[in-house]
Amino acid sequence: MKQKNNRKPKLGQHFLIDHRYKNLIIDNVNNLGIKNILEIGPGAGAITSELVKYSINFLGLELDRKLYLDLKNKYKDNNVDFLNLDAGKMNTEKYDFFQEKYILVGNLPYYSANMIVRNFITTTFKPKYLIIMIQKEVAENYLSQVPNMKFIGHTIQIYTKVKKITDVPKEAFNPEPNVNSSIILLETKKDNEIIEYPEKLLSFIKKGFSSQRKTLVNSLSLSLKIDKDLLNKELINININPKLRPGNLEIHDWIKIFNTIIKL
Repeated sequence: MKQKNNRKPKLGQHFLIDHRYKNLIIDNVNNLGIKNILEIGPGAGAITSELVKYSINFLGLELDRKLYLDLKNKYKDNNVDFLNLDAGKMNTEKYDFFQEKYILVGNLPYYSANMIVRNFITTTFKPKYLIIMIQKEVAENYLSQVPNMKFIGHTIQIYTKVKKITDVPKEAFNPEPNVNSSIILLETKKDNEIIEYPEKLLSFIKKGFSSQRKTLVNSLSLSLKIDKDLLNKELINININPKLRPGNLEIHDWIKIFNTIIKL
């Protein structure tokens, strides 16, 4: 049996070593039929070779300088390239690769997963699909529904359609993390499927979640500095129960509240 090398991970890296989950990711990529592939955090190349074989054009983003150089030296095909940069700050307008329809695939670092995902689902040239591995708890927040809706759930679901592929135990990685992971599939929505002014609405919703254990009227009155009695009355007028908590609200409820409050 091959022994695990339990070295301390650099940059939050935990390398996937279980072939069952590697194969599952590759199978899902193949099923989507898009051959321009962006891999974020290829690391030691656990699935990179298979992605390169399948792709017409392949781009890998690797933040670790040593791993980046190793990958550049290993893969020298004309249709393969790697960049040593932070995926969470990637500007898709600067690179020709992103002009064509592409898939994003990645085992994302736990500490930066939300920033990376948010960057790519809101960028000018978005991936058609994202197949990503993230911390299980974060994945559950992405998939959250009322009455336990999370703010990040609204963010993800405004811009994408999301579903879980499978959970992945921590034993599938080296070094072994402290938590389990999930593989999820996100399909980015077309511009005409996204609500108007999504960032303004999300900024407003975030204020509502600033005290998510409080009732809606208490949370909003505190964060927006609006008279509680006035807010209570306005919420009742639009058939929103002021005693609900933020996690009880669907996106259409937040739109109604936003459109009411901006008139006050």
